[in-house]
Amino acid sequence: MKVLRIVLAVASVIAATTVVGVSPANAQQFIMPDFGTDQGWQGDKHPRFVVDITGDGRADVVGFGETGVHTAVATSNGQFQASFQVNHDFGFNTGWRVGQHDRFVTDITGDGRADIVGVGDALVYTAVSSGGGQFGPITPISTTGFTASTCAIRKMADADGDGRSDLFCIKDQRVDVALANGNGGFGQPVLATTVFPIFDFQGSTTDFTIVDVSGDRRADILGTITNSQGIFPQFLTLISIGGGMYNAEEDGGGTWRSGGPVEPDQVADVSGDGLADLVYFNDMTYVARGRGDGTFASYVIASPDFGRNTRWRPFRESPFWHPRFVVDLNGDHRSDIIGFGSAQVVTAAGRSNGQFVDPVVPASTDFVRNRGWTDAVTFPRFVTDITGDGIPDIVGFGIAGLYTAVNRGGTFS
Repeated sequence: MKVLRIVLAVASVIAATTVVGVSPANAQQFIMPDFGTDQGWQGDKHPRFVVDITGDGRADVVGFGETGVHTAVATSNGQFQASFQVNHDFGFNTGWRVGQHDRFVTDITGDGRADIVGVGDALVYTAVSSGGGQFGPITPISTTGFTASTCAIRKMADADGDGRSDLFCIKDQRVDVALANGNGGFGQPVLATTVFPIFDFQGSTTDFTIVDVSGDRRADILGTITNSQGIFPQFLTLISIGGGMYNAEEDGGGTWRSGGPVEPDQVADVSGDGLADLVYFNDMTYVARGRGDGTFASYVIASPDFGRNTRWRPFRESPFWHPRFVVDLNGDHRSDIIGFGSAQVVTAAGRSNGQFVDPVVPASTDFVRNRGWTDAVTFPRFVTDITGDGIPDIVGFGIAGLYTAVNRGGTFS
């Protein structure tokens, strides 16, 4: 299961640096001695997230530690308030395990503040954000069949466009959705589709991406079916029609140079047309433009960089060796690439034709392998807005604690 899909990292064998300079070449800032390995945080035991839990447009830190949930609220200058523990559940000591029990931090009430959803062995539990970095009481939710023991895969996304994240359960030959009801709970599951084989008698498996590809703010389902030989024989898409329901499946396209479909590494709007595109990192970077109807054009070369030809590890083979994010770095509504290589962080701006500006632009020599950021599980990094200016910054959890680099329009300090 891909539990820490966005988790990236720092090597435990290299001592962390504290405060460093603010030039683009040396941008890492030490913020606080918390959430790091020196304070006992371990990636295989303690998930950490950076997401807005106060509704002010700035992403905050939420960590699921040994004894419960800890938070640190972002301030307007790229700093964070002192961390504190907000409850004594959802942590390792109360039985929550990475790889077995999903913990999501996402808005299930529609108030703009991210809440906690935990999928336990027997029940789903929620804790609604109450402001100031705090959460309300932990509430068990009776959502039939959506537990860690009954769902092969759990995901969360807004299925019906109401601004609240809904819970998806993928098992056997079906996908079910439990819609958030606005008060911190979920309705009873509705059948979304029986199209995708999860584990069938032919040895096929399916990987899922649940994201809006049609531009209507409702999350659609993308599924890549892989046979027992490791080949992608089919890339299917289902478009949300509201109420947790989905239309009939169709061939999504997204064929690569081999003539067959390829599972995207990331899905984002590269061209700024409001439609999601598929991004694939291999020997180079490839993009398949979205058409808005659930289908995609064939992959074409979008950048000669960020791939094996320029010494980047293929994303699917080593997703945390050289992490790459496809996000809007400059506020022009086109997704750009920020990549954490061996020697430096580099960026490439998205263009209206679905490609990326070449050559890449150096942004920082911190947060990279040569500076010790190598262990993808133990030391997470995130690219998200912590200042509220609408463009994402870098947040990393190192050996000594929490580090950041604020986005200054393509460079970081």
